[in-house]
Amino acid sequence: MIMQMKLSHASAAGDAAAVAEILDAGANSGTPDLAGLTPLHHAATNGEPAVIELLVARGASPDTPAANAAGGTPLHCAAGNGQDGACACLLRLGADPSLRNLKGHLPEDLARAFGAAGVLRMLARARQDADAAAAAEAEEGRSDGNSDQGRDGRVSAVSVSRFALLQPLQHLFRCVLPPKLARLEGRVVAAVGSASLDDALAVHPHVLRRKLKALGVRKKDRDAIVAGMRPLRDAAGHGEGARPYLQAVAAAEQAGLP
Repeated sequence: MIMQMKLSHASAAGDAAAVAEILDAGANSGTPDLAGLTPLHHAATNGEPAVIELLVARGASPDTPAANAAGGTPLHCAAGNGQDGACACLLRLGADPSLRNLKGHLPEDLARAFGAAGVLRMLARARQDADAAAAAEAEEGRSDGNSDQGRDGRVSAVSVSRFALLQPLQHLFRCVLPPKLARLEGRVVAAVGSASLDDALAVHPHVLRRKLKALGVRKKDRDAIVAGMRPLRDAAGHGEGARPYLQAVAAAEQAGLP
């Protein structure tokens, strides 16, 4: 409990170095304090984008509700205090602007009450984009029978070690995922911002899901993509990228090991 209190205080103060040190010592990035607020809520309330990015990278969810009577997300906290930088950071990391707190308020409602016009415009625009993406996802689901037609034949999944030698992200779709998902390769590249497997594995799964949702990828396909990447991400060291694992596998194959 003492360690978590220290983490909350460091997050509120924007001390990224202290936050990293406390997390390395074993504190949990998503555990609420006695007030029901997680470290991410504290960082958002005080407008600390660097700490927000660090906490999310270490497993904190941007959409975790507070364990109190308000039940707001970190985005509610940032919006209710007029923290435009924190709001922009949370949205970029996948925070959902359409979630309501236990009192029925959207983040933009709190921004309006605070008088933060810039934050209000940012959140309203983000929510409209999210709603449009959700509508597109629903439409895609209705036409599922036609849109799910993949390539002819069945592609067997390859072993992690064999796939790890194939660095371009395209091989995730050609060799591991079900053929019907090949049509989504372009949207995954757009979500990652790169066609590199290394870069894709460095994106937190929660963030990747949010970005894919914003690009109109339906839920079961988002889940399948993230699940297909999980063994590679685990083997690569949880976000450090595939390069260490690629090097190890290449060395093993050169030595004639299975």
